Amino acid sequence: MVVLALFGAACSYERPLLAGADAGDGADAAVVDAAVVDAVGDLDAAGACALDDECASRVCENGGCLPEVAVRYVATIGDDTAPCTLAAPCATVAAAIARRPIGGDAFVSISPGGYRGTVTLDDRASDPPYDVYLIGSGPVGPTIYATDDGSNADGIELVHGRAVVRNLAVQGAMSNANSDAIWCGPGTTLAVSDVVAGPSRSDGIECRDCAVQVAGSQLRDNDGYGLNVTGTGTGQVVVTATVIDGNGQGGLALAATDCTVASSQISRNGAASDAPVAAVVACGDVVLDGNTFAGNVAPRARQASELRCVAATATLRNNLFAGTQTPLVDGCSHSYSLFYPAPAPAGTGNLGLAPRFVSATDFHLSADSPAVNAGAPSPPPTAGVDIDGQPRVSGGRVDVGADELR
Repeated sequence: MVVLALFGAACSYERPLLAGADAGDGADAAVVDAAVVDAVGDLDAAGACALDDECASRVCENGGCLPEVAVRYVATIGDDTAPCTLAAPCATVAAAIARRPIGGDAFVSISPGGYRGTVTLDDRASDPPYDVYLIGSGPVGPTIYATDDGSNADGIELVHGRAVVRNLAVQGAMSNANSDAIWCGPGTTLAVSDVVAGPSRSDGIECRDCAVQVAGSQLRDNDGYGLNVTGTGTGQVVVTATVIDGNGQGGLALAATDCTVASSQISRNGAASDAPVAAVVACGDVVLDGNTFAGNVAPRARQASELRCVAATATLRNNLFAGTQTPLVDGCSHSYSLFYPAPAPAGTGNLGLAPRFVSATDFHLSADSPAVNAGAPSPPPTAGVDIDGQPRVSGGRVDVGADELR
């Protein structure tokens, strides 16, 4: 088992994990395999696309625009007695899901604005089950707020089934210490991209015995963890090109069979007085490739670390560790990674040098950073893009950390 400067866990589900973990624009960052979209017909019939807002229907899947008849629409000026069309939208996600095509998945386009009240996703009453797609419209997507009435309300609750969430901001109820921005129940599968999860009094995303995929998102300013995946330790966790910043308990808490974290920034986490470490990951098989860990803290001095590793069952390469805490390396092998101010551990290509960020608050690399072109010559980086969604390897070799200098 491996414990890293993150935290998390994932789990199993009878259907496969939603495909498309690559970061980038919301249209291609979290889409499902072709079998899932068969119910809506030929996606190319309505035109080719790369972004949701390129489509008249506001929904792009697998490179094709969905027809408007396959999508249900929600707007702040909507009415739940309306048919949930683009011309006559509903007011709530619940109404839009209820009016999904018979036998089809629920594609819900949400117009910009603020929506208060928990969005509950549960397909147990449906035969066959259906997948839910919550897709924010516009360059600045809508915000879903949990009802702040003192109840244990989350922004989005995935009780049962599978869901894709993209181009949304989601906040938990600030009046309850157990409120998450996004909560997923046992056996569920969640894929998010271009999502801001937080602030909340608990976790940005909390998943229990589920499979989760996060791409191109921000998990920030939560009192708990950015991503907290707990359970029996089965399933898969994939995090790419995501910023996990300013979370009180820590960045990530992962416990799963397979965990991949790549091209992500884990920064300024762990400031809560009872935070155990800056970040932790407990998975049977871990790939930690091309991440930046910076400025994390851990008030419990004896556990203070950017990274804790209790077993060598992991691939740890091209990572950058910088901050006030000394990384605790216990049994894991690092290669082509940079450590500062702590000395670099033994391993091929490791460096003990100041990273030379752009500034104390901007963790992109400056032109004279020793991390530039200092990554592993092979194999190729796990993620094809960096923290900004730009292609990896702009020089002779990949840069160490989440940023690829250009």
